[in-house]
Amino acid sequence: KAGGMRRKPFRPRDRSQFTYFGQRLSSDLCGPFDKSVDGYKYMLNIVDAKTNHLYVYFLQSKSSEEVRAAFDQFLKENKSDLPTDKPITWHTDNGGEFMSHDLDAFCEEFAVKRSFSVPYAPPQNAHAERMWGILLRTMRICLAESGVHESFWTYAARHACMLHNMMPSSRLQGRITPYQARYGMPPDVSKVRVWGCTVWYFLPEHERDSKISPRAVPAVHLGCDEKRNGHLVYIPYLNRITTGYHLAFQERKSPKDVVVAWARG
Repeated sequence: KAGGMRRKPFRPRDRSQFTYFGQRLSSDLCGPFDKSVDGYKYMLNIVDAKTNHLYVYFLQSKSSEEVRAAFDQFLKENKSDLPTDKPITWHTDNGGEFMSHDLDAFCEEFAVKRSFSVPYAPPQNAHAERMWGILLRTMRICLAESGVHESFWTYAARHACMLHNMMPSSRLQGRITPYQARYGMPPDVSKVRVWGCTVWYFLPEHERDSKISPRAVPAVHLGCDEKRNGHLVYIPYLNRITTGYHLAFQERKSPKDVVVAWARG
């Protein structure tokens, strides 16, 4: 036994056993990243087993207090869709950020069951861990193709998460999107734009230098605003991240070249 021991194979999970949203929620923590422009270094994901719908939350540290706050935010955001008469299970690995007594007490208060993978057995939390491969690849592509600084990685992560939820999934019957599995209708992709592309931001009148100064300045597209009917943009001219509605997109142009050319002249 001592010399011939081998690892046991992991049995594939029967996906058909999950019948409603929230029946099994899997999570994992990723980081540290370089500090983002909005002050974050870690990322927590939450993925639903039934719909494959993914959520990401950003943390300044990997403390259990921040993990609890992120999970609390998830519960509040999805309160109307989570069942009240059926069990909700939150599945994680054995990282210290998931093992505090305060977190257990919080889950008990909201009637959320806990389950854990066996130590040194990552395939037992494979759904959440697989999401990192999907998200990080998309983030790398967004940042590399646009030339946007890596400190904007949180915005790239939100965009990557949105794309995952809007694209067909091989995990779902009929290869529907996680969005459709979650909400029962196809996603509206009409507002999706190339992340990191050049966008011209219409300056409000009070921010123009004069009546004959430019009415728009070049900016960088950072994705859809989840809370407003607009797009997040970074405006180098103003050193500001804001939401814009009156925008003109140039999806095939690098923002770096356009911004430099505009500044010169």
